[in-house]
Amino acid sequence: MKHYFSCLKGDTIKAIFLVCLAVGVVGMSYGSLAMAYGFPLWVPFVLSIFVLAGASEFMFIGIVASGGNPLAAAAAGLLVNARHVPFGVTVRDFGWHPAPPAFFGCHIMNDESVVFGLSQKTPEQRKAAYWLCGLGVALFWPIGTLIGAGVGKLLPAPETIGLDAVFPAILLALVIPAFKNRTTLIRGCSGAALSLAAVPFVAAGLPVLLSLLGLLARKKIMGNMTLFIIGIALLSAGTYLMRLGGAKLGSRLALSERSQALLSDAATVLLFSVALATTFYEGEHFAGMAARSWGWLRRIFSLA
Repeated sequence: MKHYFSCLKGDTIKAIFLVCLAVGVVGMSYGSLAMAYGFPLWVPFVLSIFVLAGASEFMFIGIVASGGNPLAAAAAGLLVNARHVPFGVTVRDFGWHPAPPAFFGCHIMNDESVVFGLSQKTPEQRKAAYWLCGLGVALFWPIGTLIGAGVGKLLPAPETIGLDAVFPAILLALVIPAFKNRTTLIRGCSGAALSLAAVPFVAAGLPVLLSLLGLLARKKIMGNMTLFIIGIALLSAGTYLMRLGGAKLGSRLALSERSQALLSDAATVLLFSVALATTFYEGEHFAGMAARSWGWLRRIFSLA
């Protein structure tokens, strides 16, 4: 008797495993960072299980650690996770029946599972790849977080061993094949350009959402425990509702072939922009080479 994932090629299964393993390694750096900021173990662990969206989790602990209000941190995280709404519409056919598996299927919706699902050829393969990658991320991310929290002091800073490049590299490797279509390429590059250009001028999280325009062409970490718990619950519930809302919306819409292609391109544009955004900026500021280039530009224009 064939198992559910037997329709996937060996190379695809291997690629999914390696991506999930990389996610676990990044989870270790996340757990380590949370411990370094002074959070108790349960905070990153609960976030890793119930939010299951790395970028917003990093943002949440970063904002709170710098003295920000947990509710504001949750709102910023939800802004980053708003891309799950179009993701949900795009993957609406990846097995949302019967109801119990469907609700869990929404929860494992993330950048990696969506891009693996969309990159397969047949409906059966797309569904299997989505579920296999989603389940893998749901397992490796919390485990990596726990390990990182436990041995955090033994781990070097992620950027010193190249871990900060893992996430964008994964997304780029999986998204680039979609650019064989000229229209998708134009939309992706236009959206990414708009996203990067908006970095210095808008709040964190908005640049990635602005990429969709390309389709048209306190040191006291645990200060208030009640607010902190509400913030985590808000981020978890809000992220899930975005995933579920997109999936429900997609199941109720009778989309034309052109509309389906547009939604698929929307997911590709968002993923491409997330990859580039993760590479070139942190929060509301450019990072690395982009930061140095931006600094030189500001000096040039200030001298002009």
